[in-house]
Amino acid sequence: MKRPWVFILAVCVLGELCGLKSAIAGGAVCIILLLFLIYFLCYKKYNANSSIHSIYKFKFLNYFKLKYNSNFIIILSVVFIFSVLRINIENYIYLNGEYVKHIEDHVKNKSSYAGSFVINGTIDNIDLKGDKLKITMGCIIIHADVYDAKDLKIGNKIRVTGKVKYIQHASNPGEFDSYMYYRALGIRFILTADRMEIIDSGYNRILQYTYSVRRFCVNRLSEVFNKDTSGFCAAAVFGDKSLLDEDRYRLYQKNGIAHLLAVSGLHVGIFGMAVYMFLRKKIKLKFITCAATAGTILVVYSMLTGSPLSVVRAVIMMLTAFIAEILGRTYDLDSAAGIAGFCILMYSPYSLFQAGFLLSFSAVFSIGMVSTPVIKKYNIKNKFLYALVFGILIQLSTLPLITYFFYSFPLYGFIINLIAIPLMSIFLCTSLTALIVYIVCKPLALIIRYIPECIILFYTKLCTWFSKLPCCSVLTGRPSVFQIVIYYILFCCWLYIILYKIPDRIKKNKENIPFKNKIPYIIRYESIFIIRLYDKIRIKLKESGIKIRFILFTGLIIILPAILFKIPSFHTEIHFIDVGQGDGIYIKIGKEDILIDSGSTTNKEFGKYTLKPFLQCMAVKSIERVFITHADIDHTSGILYLLEEDNEISIEHIYLPYPALNDPKYDRIRQAAAGRKIEISYISRGDRVGGFLCISPQTDCGISDTNEQSIVLLYNEGSFKALFTGDAGKLSEEKIMSDEKICDMINNITLLKVGHHGSFTASGEEFINLLNPQVGILSYGAGNRYGHPHKEVVYILKKYNVRTYETALCGEIEVRIYKNRADISTFLKYADD
Repeated sequence: MKRPWVFILAVCVLGELCGLKSAIAGGAVCIILLLFLIYFLCYKKYNANSSIHSIYKFKFLNYFKLKYNSNFIIILSVVFIFSVLRINIENYIYLNGEYVKHIEDHVKNKSSYAGSFVINGTIDNIDLKGDKLKITMGCIIIHADVYDAKDLKIGNKIRVTGKVKYIQHASNPGEFDSYMYYRALGIRFILTADRMEIIDSGYNRILQYTYSVRRFCVNRLSEVFNKDTSGFCAAAVFGDKSLLDEDRYRLYQKNGIAHLLAVSGLHVGIFGMAVYMFLRKKIKLKFITCAATAGTILVVYSMLTGSPLSVVRAVIMMLTAFIAEILGRTYDLDSAAGIAGFCILMYSPYSLFQAGFLLSFSAVFSIGMVSTPVIKKYNIKNKFLYALVFGILIQLSTLPLITYFFYSFPLYGFIINLIAIPLMSIFLCTSLTALIVYIVCKPLALIIRYIPECIILFYTKLCTWFSKLPCCSVLTGRPSVFQIVIYYILFCCWLYIILYKIPDRIKKNKENIPFKNKIPYIIRYESIFIIRLYDKIRIKLKESGIKIRFILFTGLIIILPAILFKIPSFHTEIHFIDVGQGDGIYIKIGKEDILIDSGSTTNKEFGKYTLKPFLQCMAVKSIERVFITHADIDHTSGILYLLEEDNEISIEHIYLPYPALNDPKYDRIRQAAAGRKIEISYISRGDRVGGFLCISPQTDCGISDTNEQSIVLLYNEGSFKALFTGDAGKLSEEKIMSDEKICDMINNITLLKVGHHGSFTASGEEFINLLNPQVGILSYGAGNRYGHPHKEVVYILKKYNVRTYETALCGEIEVRIYKNRADISTFLKYADD
């Protein structure tokens, strides 16, 4: 390859084949940028014995005499440039396609939103989830019952009738962002099918056959193995998690081996190399035949598993290794990973923002650029020490991403993986053998099955034992981008010290250095104070018999993870969670974590998928106080989840309204609290709990209306005053206004949580006039059946110049009290000024 433009043209053609629609515009810009990159920053270098991708080396890298292979930087630059252009082109096509506009016009038309939507299209993929089918058709995901769609095949043209809606962004910190996930897959809408009919019965035979084989194998697994083993095998071998027990998955995830349940590079590597070595050494085929056969099998296997990102990445890297052997070139891990990343991002550029993509590639690059150089540098040959250092370095390399996406990390994960990963190859081989043998000879398969079942039992016992150890899972919260950058800077500095020797003294002839080499010389050698300090410490440690690299290695393990812990706030924070139709307020005052209600009627899994991730994102392990204003489910469902199903977040004290003392509607809360040994107190007007003053209800157990039982809390901090009203109605407001002392307290407040989600049954004009709030928070779900917020309330708030924020529009709303001033920010960038 003597001409760089040939390489550039080939890349542009590849991009065109992978979906780059604008070959003229996109290709021209890419060529210009890459020519600039290559001719101004690189020089030609070709070596037949080097990596198959070692064609260009960066000039400026030589100034620093880096020992790393610069292929990674070249590939990364190419990937970055093409990804930016690919995203822009993708957005243009994605947002301006006739297919998308047709659906958008229907969704935006409010009169037809609730009605049925009819669309024709071709089935791209079918995925079975229990008794539900998830059908992909263009930019739409269709949810349908298995019975209604039993005759469908991939490639059928169908007419679907149902209700369609947008896939929404996450509206709370910590919440899974469905929009970005499906955006990477090219999906924008969800359609719940009421009726489907086949227009054209023609289908894609290859895709349908692989889907049928996958379903057949998964169904046979249930017959061969017990429930736990079949679920693990279906997930690990075929990428089907429908049989997986959710509690067992949480156990594995908590201990850091959940990656074994996903079809990943580990599985593909084991499978691919096993096939290749079998053909090469046992059957004695030519290496070209072995590579071609193994590569074809891997591609088919990728299709069989549904082609997740980790599998595609591993398959491309394995194919690159086979091509390298065919060409007689050296395989380079980092370059191969860069090529895999390039191909994936050309096809799906938004994969760049997915946790799976980032974790998969960061693990590969940590192997090639961190673990392997360190092990080679210190010539580690002991197998146990080799695996231990390898595991620790990979975990440290990926730790910022793990904490960013999952808010915690398994402290003993590298030890568990040290034991679990070697057994995985045995599990895969024996489970696949048992599955194949089962089709031919069932009795023999039932004997072989005991091996994988014993391995799964061992995994479970191992994780259960480690779960009992202190700090098994360390909760960090979500680190900021600044913390992640600092972490990687320090990590790179540590890696440099470990791998490269710092000179003992400064050369005296630095004045004679040519100007073009002076800047990098200064960067490397001019930090005299640091180098001398390092030398003194090293000499002292050497005299005492302690190696400084051992100190640095152990210090890294202890100090670096501490950087990723959520930085505690020194100011009071109030978070109004977007719960849908309901209320949920989290307050951080000093070291105290407080909840005022948490429930939803529109989000059925609110506690599991919204409240708990939000609290973990905030690094909340224990909630000191929970105020349950009243018993309605739209205020309690999330708290009931924490009490009845979750064991990771503890609650210390629950406060109920005084009228709940003998009210059976609160029995479920009392029983759940008793099971967790949580203290319950009943409060009424005049009671003070921490910084909160209860101003309603009164000590009247005869209040039958649940809404009027609501606890109304006043929080005061300096000149800042906030009133939390629950669902208290106008009757409660009148009782509050009848007390002159309380009226003086609540006059001219800063923040009001508008009562009863903006219903006209609360927020009377006289009450709003008394409060005279600066800011009003409306918590409700978009398109709710109650019509919240009501026009009367909105009119009154506008009349008294109350600046309103609505969770349905703004998502989570954060109020930070700083120097008696309320700084308000919203998770979604929208506010009604």
